[in-house]
Amino acid sequence: MENIFSVEDDVCSSDSFIIRKLDEEKIKQFEKLSDTANELHKKYDEHLWFKMLKATFFYGGLICLIIMLAGKKPFEEKYAERGYLLYVGIALLVISAALYLYSYLKGKKNDNQPDVLKLSKNVDALIKEGLYELDVPENSKKIDVLMFEKKNLSNGKTKNYDRIYFNQERYFFIENDNLCLALPSEVVAIPVNSFIKIVKIKGTHFLLNWNKEEAFNSKEYKEFVKNGNYGLTIKYTYSVEYKIGDKEYNFLIPNYDLDAFLSVLKLDVIEGVKDENK
Repeated sequence: MENIFSVEDDVCSSDSFIIRKLDEEKIKQFEKLSDTANELHKKYDEHLWFKMLKATFFYGGLICLIIMLAGKKPFEEKYAERGYLLYVGIALLVISAALYLYSYLKGKKNDNQPDVLKLSKNVDALIKEGLYELDVPENSKKIDVLMFEKKNLSNGKTKNYDRIYFNQERYFFIENDNLCLALPSEVVAIPVNSFIKIVKIKGTHFLLNWNKEEAFNSKEYKEFVKNGNYGLTIKYTYSVEYKIGDKEYNFLIPNYDLDAFLSVLKLDVIEGVKDENK
């Protein structure tokens, strides 16, 4: 089965399903804005030493409190023996909270920098223009598809051993009996009658970014997405499977977008293997 959003040598398998694409000049405009965004990210991103300092104070405080409370002795005896750790731990956590608050406020300030606001305005305008040229309906819903670098195995199968995904946001809608998955630069179309089922795949998967307007820990998403030591994680994904001729295809969507997908295309959802990437 070929995952159409797997990438090998900078070539995405979904390219063969593209029905509309912006001209090269417009694509270059997107690439230019992307380069500008990377430059601004480097300009305003926190230094590594500051990130490590925040983590050191936070985990140092937790360790002090754990050591203070460890053991089966009554709290009074623990306090008499190592009560100083309680105050050290609290102090470290307070400093950590202050540093995280400073980071948050600084990030908010950076969002309002003139060069950031100008980039945001240009990006919004170009996206709107691209969607219009590609005839993407204005009321289209948005869904994440999980892209990954292809790992070819000796048995001919394709896996993503790292389980790290770039969750790419696409507009999706039905057009001329096709399910369309669109970027502001291209439209991918798959015949509706080729879809077979959706398979739930359990196992921790890592996300490289967050696309939704609501925060990942908001009421709507907190049951699906967690913030771990290495970034955002989800406990399961869904494999949307279809067949054209004798060839089987699929693409992956995250757990939090299943309902949105089913609202546009109804398919049976079944349980699958525990983790296809182990």
